[in-house]
Amino acid sequence: MSETAKRPSAYVALGAQRYRVTHVSNPMLSGISDVAVIGDRIVVLRRQAPELVMLGLDGTMLGETAVLPQFVCGHGLRATSASQVAATDMDGHKVVLLDGTLQETARMDCAEHPGLGRPFNHPCDCTQGPDGRYYVADGYGNSAVHIFDPALRHLKTFGHPGTEAGAFSTRTACCSTAKAGSAWRTAKTTAFSYLTPKASVWVRSKACTNQWRWR
Repeated sequence: MSETAKRPSAYVALGAQRYRVTHVSNPMLSGISDVAVIGDRIVVLRRQAPELVMLGLDGTMLGETAVLPQFVCGHGLRATSASQVAATDMDGHKVVLLDGTLQETARMDCAEHPGLGRPFNHPCDCTQGPDGRYYVADGYGNSAVHIFDPALRHLKTFGHPGTEAGAFSTRTACCSTAKAGSAWRTAKTTAFSYLTPKASVWVRSKACTNQWRWR
């Protein structure tokens, strides 16, 4: 479809609310890897400089950008709180925490020495549970999830290649929910959930179906 051709209407639903999709076409939105909402802005992560592009909640381009000069290839962007996002650099083997002004406040990395079974080896995504711990899906080079305490100290790593319980293929995303005792699974075991006392954190494995179900 050409850029000038009229797109058909598209709709999505969140609960009982139905929304019409509006397409935003702009050269600054090329190479998008992920998006997150922080405050009154939508933050877009691109795989080229400037890596971060800001939009209003209505999709209006704000003309604001931010550069992540040490990023090699951004992959995941997730709001961990109302004033913090975690940006994951897949090929730079690191996770950077940014404040509400998109300035770096801390990072988790491997000092450019990726390895198997330990942080990091092409990580994909990072989330923070209500317990304050950070969970990193790692990623394209590892079959593991790394857990860090709120001070970013590495606590443990779990996961290995395979299809049985506790195994992954390619972990591309991780999420958390405040609903205790809940777990996600799929028809073909695409996700493995690690239950914390206060929340459930689950990880998506790329090589399987995308059907998500409550268990």
